[in-house]
Amino acid sequence: MSAALEISRFEKLLGALKKNPAGSLPRLKQSMTEALRLLQGELKEYPPGNAANRPRPGRGYYERGRGWWQPWRKSYRLRASSEQLGRSWSIELNEGGQELTGSLGSKASYAGSVQGPRRPQLFKQRGWRAIDEILEAQTPAILKLFEAATEEILKNIGG
Repeated sequence: MSAALEISRFEKLLGALKKNPAGSLPRLKQSMTEALRLLQGELKEYPPGNAANRPRPGRGYYERGRGWWQPWRKSYRLRASSEQLGRSWSIELNEGGQELTGSLGSKASYAGSVQGPRRPQLFKQRGWRAIDEILEAQTPAILKLFEAATEEILKNIGG
């Protein structure tokens, strides 16, 4: 998923970046990192557990952070299969040429199925928020981060 945000006073910001890219880029990287951490923090939150996360007589269940408990004799056996979805979200910044990009990703194989924009209805019903919903809700806060950076950069160059 990719999302671009429109920043007010964009033309002046471009001018500032051309005049002093080395002085402007660190401030933009700071805002990019803060924005990604904001999203990452929300993606790390798990909804409350439900019946699928609790033992039931004769049936298996999934324990978050550990894996699948299978009924075995009169007890259960753990099949350690959790990929730690909440902890797996990571941030990456890349700069190349005249471009700064930030990425948020997860190495958990099921991240897209649980928190992706086209996740099954079951995960929505169980309270899992999709990344596109979180991005939409946080867009005003993210815009404020970049607008504050823009103002600071313009102030520093007299714009």
